[in-house]
Amino acid sequence: MRVRAVVPTLAALALVAVTVSLGNWQMRRADEKRALHARHEAASRDAVVRVPAGDLDPASLEGRRVVARGELLPRWTVFVDNRTHKGIAGFYVLSPLRMTGSERHVLVLRGWVASDPRERSRLPDLATPAGEVEIEGIAQLDLEHVLELGRSAPPGPQDRLWQNADVASFARWSGLAMQPLVVRETVAPRVGADERDDGLVRDWPDPGSGVEKHLGYAFQWYALAVLAAGLWVRFVLFGRRKAES
Repeated sequence: MRVRAVVPTLAALALVAVTVSLGNWQMRRADEKRALHARHEAASRDAVVRVPAGDLDPASLEGRRVVARGELLPRWTVFVDNRTHKGIAGFYVLSPLRMTGSERHVLVLRGWVASDPRERSRLPDLATPAGEVEIEGIAQLDLEHVLELGRSAPPGPQDRLWQNADVASFARWSGLAMQPLVVRETVAPRVGADERDDGLVRDWPDPGSGVEKHLGYAFQWYALAVLAAGLWVRFVLFGRRKAES
């Protein structure tokens, strides 16, 4: 191979390797979403499990329908920014639930609320039921993060608006003893037998949704790999043969 063909050949190999790797990653993500959907469907047929106030194995509860009883603590409510619902910008609302008969807390993903279109950083006033409530929802190991440009500073003591959140960072921020899971609330909290409407939207997407999106991205990456290989054949391999003839 001539020296002048080395650089485009190495560039083509690198591009093919990267794009095939990204395509494979998207295929793995699609498989993970299929598995999540299957677990969600299986869990929806299981009996509701009560979140224990003591030690627990979070993996054994992931995807299960659960209930937890205790008191919501609005003092520690935080709002996770840049979450949309049907194209409308808003916040996810997180509150800790101090579990009845325990000093432990479980983080509750209570729902979604729209932000003020005139002042996005203005936090809404929410109705939080007082006293003992029962929370019903789906257990998940943690909260999904969105992409951040750069590393955000840890939230200060009075910061209630967060870009991302997880159980570990919430525990450090609040100083509360937290159970190692999140309850994604699916119905309004109950006080006794009555549901208390707090104005939050709980139209959660299926945890296994988005398979088609990952397959589409994988196709694009694989197509780019084929294009890179084709351009190398056209301009390097055939070009060299043409020059030698």
